[in-house]
Amino acid sequence: GETGEGSSQGKGKGKGKDEADEGEEEVEAGGQPEAGEAEEEEAEPEEAGGGGDIDKEGEAETEAETEAETEAEAEPEAEAEPEQEFGHFSGEGGEQPEEGEAEEGGEQGGDEQGAPGNLDEFDIRGVEEIPEELLKEVLDAIVHELEDLSASVAEVINQPIGNVDAQTKKADYDAPAADRVRQQVESEIQEMRRVFDRQAQVQSRYLGGLTIGKLDRRNLARVGAGNLRVFKRREVLSTPDLAVGLLLDVSGSMSSHMNYVWATACVFSEGLIRKQGINFLALTYTGGYFEVQTTRICDREMGRLCLGNVEQGGGTPSGPAIASLKVLMDRMPERQKVIIHFTDGSPDDTASVVQAVEACRRAGYTVWAISLHTYASMLEQQYGQGNWETIGTIHELPSKVANLVKKLVGTR
Repeated sequence: GETGEGSSQGKGKGKGKDEADEGEEEVEAGGQPEAGEAEEEEAEPEEAGGGGDIDKEGEAETEAETEAETEAEAEPEAEAEPEQEFGHFSGEGGEQPEEGEAEEGGEQGGDEQGAPGNLDEFDIRGVEEIPEELLKEVLDAIVHELEDLSASVAEVINQPIGNVDAQTKKADYDAPAADRVRQQVESEIQEMRRVFDRQAQVQSRYLGGLTIGKLDRRNLARVGAGNLRVFKRREVLSTPDLAVGLLLDVSGSMSSHMNYVWATACVFSEGLIRKQGINFLALTYTGGYFEVQTTRICDREMGRLCLGNVEQGGGTPSGPAIASLKVLMDRMPERQKVIIHFTDGSPDDTASVVQAVEACRRAGYTVWAISLHTYASMLEQQYGQGNWETIGTIHELPSKVANLVKKLVGTR
């Protein structure tokens, strides 16, 4: 009986060792035992019975299982790494975004949850590490709608782009300054409105001899003869379709005449900004040669004359300034466009003025100049005969503008 029991234990012990060795070989080979196999290995030593030898066998199997479980736990972590680096695809395996998803997200932007971005809520002041001076310049450019017109201006005056620096911005509203100027030229404002009334009138005619429309009493006698064509209808031939651009020289050479400049700006702005059928834009300019800074002091969107934050002094880059006004007026939808240039007639570069004026006229613009009496000799060469007027006082401005507008009405 003892021999049989020992033989039984020997068989069980030998079998346990063989299975443990096989388990270790599977672990070393990187294999992972199936759940069913692990249960069978645990069950077989119990069936064989035994004492301390069985405990040793259990310990060997436990060590093998522990090593296998450790590697099994490490494998999911390795597989999860590419998921953590989603979008970089640095690891193998893991889910990758479907084709087109990454590109679409890159174009739209958005938050961490993938919602589309909204730049309306973006505030540059919340961005860290921006120098204070740079931040001030950026905010100023946004508030004053700074725009670079250099490429378009260079094309108008036929200059290399690298030679031209043309910037434009919007002025601030200065109520005391605007009120002060307006009080000085109230009568001229009213007169300027009347000057453009004729141009703004709707041209029309009546068509008679119709069977429907408004009754024409002059033809009622036809009814007795059986003719019922006694009606008429008003036909509109054309409607006001005019854009006026006022360009004001505020260079250093005009410093002693700034009262004329602001008065002219006020007479035109207050006279035309609310006139039906007329679009209006007023710019000041300064700079030097092919560098020009224009400032928008009035247009339909602004709705009033703005005289704050207007740069003055410097040179007289009249050619680039005229080109800048053309670039901005090209965006206006009106069919007929007029540029009125108020200047002393002494530009930094006369050739660029002639080039800009010719470019405007080729595009269908009418270009006039208004100056003070002392500068009349310079205007003929730049603007041509009959395209300029001079004034001695601001009270003469409406009548001199009227002389020019008469020519405009005659060309309609």
